[in-house]
Amino acid sequence: MSEGGREECVVGVPNHQAALTLHFLLHGIHHLIPMDHDRLVMPPVLMALLCFGPWVLINGLFGMAICSAVFSGALIGYILYDLGHYYSHHGTPKFSFLRFMKTYHLEHHYGDYNQPLLWCFKSFLGLCLWN
Repeated sequence: MSEGGREECVVGVPNHQAALTLHFLLHGIHHLIPMDHDRLVMPPVLMALLCFGPWVLINGLFGMAICSAVFSGALIGYILYDLGHYYSHHGTPKFSFLRFMKTYHLEHHYGDYNQPLLWCFKSFLGLCLWN
C-alpha cells in the first residue's frame, strides 16, 4: 500500500491517472510490445521536453560550459545504455555474462514486470566481477 491507503498497480508509480499515463508513455509502451525494433528508444521529442527543465536549471546555476559538459556526458551514457538495452532484446550473446543479462532482462518483460529491474547495476557489477 502506498500513502493514503491506495494501492500501487505498478511498483513505484502512484495509482493516479496522470502518473499511470506518464509511466505508460515513458516506459509502458515498451512493455506492451517489447520486441518491436522501433520502440526501444524514447521518442526524441519527448526526450527533448523532459530535458528542457533540467537544462534551464543547470545552465542557470552553473553556466553554459558546465551545463554542456553535464548534458554531453548524460547523452553519451544514455546512448551506451540504449545500445546495451537494444542488444539485450535483439542480440545473440556469445559470452555467458551477456547471455545471463539477456535472460535476466527478458524475465523482466515476460515474467514479473514489477520485479525491480537492476539492469544497469547488474551489468556494471557483472563487468567488474567477470573474468
